[in-house]
Amino acid sequence: MRDAVDSKRLMITVVVALAPSGDAPGATPNKHTLQWSAPTENIDGSPLTDLAGFRIYSLDSTGVYNVVAELNDPGLTSYALDIAIGSYQFVMTAFDSDGNESGFSNSVVKTVSSTSI
Repeated sequence: MRDAVDSKRLMITVVVALAPSGDAPGATPNKHTLQWSAPTENIDGSPLTDLAGFRIYSLDSTGVYNVVAELNDPGLTSYALDIAIGSYQFVMTAFDSDGNESGFSNSVVKTVSSTSI
């Protein structure tokens, strides 16, 4: 039954962008917005009809990705992250109502310095 499981895997092809949110109403200098396009099909090409949400991961100093946000709204296409001065690498996954999770998206690297805030 491996083929049935494999066909259910989600494919997230995300072109993510991370930009300062300073122009948004109520934004703070440490807010940066991650934007993406939601997946529309499973890895086998069948329509994705049960998208449940997204997870945003950040790479830690030991080389491990940790969940920084779980978004249980499949309609979202952006999320504001509150990040301090430092360097960050983010990836995303999508998950469906059965708990199947996609592989990691492309990564986004952001360095925040006191002059870029």
